[in-house]
Amino acid sequence: MGTTDGSSQNSGSGGIATAKTTLTTTTDGPSFKGRRVKRFRLVDEIGRGAMGRVFLAEDTVLKRHVALKLLPSKHRDGTPNHRTERLIREARSAAILEHPNAVTVFEIDEAAGCHYIAMELVEGGNLEKLVQMSGPMEIERACQLIAEAAEVLSHAHERGIVHRDVKPANLLLTRNGRCKVTDFGLALFDEAGDTSARSRCVGTPHFIAPEVAQGLGAIPASDIYGLGCTLYFLLTGRPPYSAKTPGDLLEAHIRQPMPDVRDLRPDVPERLAQTLAKACAKDPQDRYEDAERFAKVLRTFTIATGTGSSGQLSPLATSTRAGTDSAKRHFQLKFSLPPQVVWGGFGTLAAVLLIGVGVWISRGRSDTASASADATPMFSAASPKPATMIEQTNVAKNGNMEQGDAAGGLAGWFIHDRFKDVITIEHEAGNQFIRINGDATKTIFADQQIHVDPTWKVLNVSARMRATDFKSGKQAFQDARLAFAFKDAKGLRVGNWPPVPSIKDNSPWVERTVTVDVPPGAKTLYLQLAVFNATGTVDFDDIKVVPQKIQ
Repeated sequence: MGTTDGSSQNSGSGGIATAKTTLTTTTDGPSFKGRRVKRFRLVDEIGRGAMGRVFLAEDTVLKRHVALKLLPSKHRDGTPNHRTERLIREARSAAILEHPNAVTVFEIDEAAGCHYIAMELVEGGNLEKLVQMSGPMEIERACQLIAEAAEVLSHAHERGIVHRDVKPANLLLTRNGRCKVTDFGLALFDEAGDTSARSRCVGTPHFIAPEVAQGLGAIPASDIYGLGCTLYFLLTGRPPYSAKTPGDLLEAHIRQPMPDVRDLRPDVPERLAQTLAKACAKDPQDRYEDAERFAKVLRTFTIATGTGSSGQLSPLATSTRAGTDSAKRHFQLKFSLPPQVVWGGFGTLAAVLLIGVGVWISRGRSDTASASADATPMFSAASPKPATMIEQTNVAKNGNMEQGDAAGGLAGWFIHDRFKDVITIEHEAGNQFIRINGDATKTIFADQQIHVDPTWKVLNVSARMRATDFKSGKQAFQDARLAFAFKDAKGLRVGNWPPVPSIKDNSPWVERTVTVDVPPGAKTLYLQLAVFNATGTVDFDDIKVVPQKIQ
């Protein structure tokens, strides 16, 4: 692991709290915990990469948690670390953006040979990990997130900033499920004389635009291409191209046609497939004219249609599409009627229309029809309204974990006697939640059952979770999750095992959400707050089961 060398001086509460800050891991745990970089106290490591390491840190002055990105100004051999220039560029790029979907930069500075950026802490994790843990997203959710990312990139483009590294790992989720764009470290300012930076091939090979892969430079349309590839990933769980080497990946983006997303997701509407293909056109001129336009098109797919798209891939996706086309042809053949029947039907229809016109005229409404056209309802009493999905309130019993029961537990949640010594009710800053102390040899859980209303077609299921000292066991399932299953009237499971909100490693509070179809015959929903074959402390809070009812 890398190190961050501090100086021997201590400038008080505003300086480094230790003579030398060495970020290492020992058998007793990470040595960085509790270390201070100026007024920031390191709490936990969030991630690491070519840009250095990112920590969960406490701002000891403002009493809030932040994400602190650290990068030494020199390498171990004493040579300058030129990546600090990228760190400064990231801070400079993000700091001038004033948009709710951009990660806010609080401060950039240097302390004891270490450059840092203090940024807004986004607790929901990134979209890459979310898809890896929970599987492909439902169509409406994926389009909503990419639309939000497109809007902030449009805001950046208007200010002369091109991100140049749009990918799922750089799109974060807030606790309320909004998308935030981060890591403008490759961002390019549209400044005169920056031709050298513009011509470099930078970005992530799986999501890089063809013109950038050819070394022609990044433009706003390059970010749109990255968004399109990211949407493909959210819908399918994989990037559009795969290859053995980065060079082969670049060649694929340049030469190979964009794969049809419906080969892996047959439930994707044809119009959305066309939208994605336009965003990922090889020629930048063939893409959307700007990111704002792309966002507006995507938002037309964010209204739930009642189809119950769950984001699950068919293992026979290609053959399913072929079967669908065959079914259409069969339908057309089956309902090919003889000409005399067709003409007879037209005659009947014409007669009905003439009668209707006569009735309308006899009522004398011809003078008022045009005047009241704007007030005429879209659907008459005789024509039923199309089905719409209406989101209901949270139906999880005591989903907010705040109501107790007579036995000292939580209302709505059942804790078996054998688990009462390892499942506790905790309080923190006025908040109440369940804590499970894991055991690598077994599954520990609290559960409840919810009656399934027959009008429910789709459920949004989410949980807020946190894990400390989390270590996997040796069994097949090794995670903490809000597990659930649907059961019929006899108590037997119905439907496939759905994706579930889960975490598999140490984590601060994060919110995980999945959307699933309610299978036919489901009478109850069985919920489990569970730690599967792992040790460590896992906290669960804010359990939500929000049905969408057809009306």
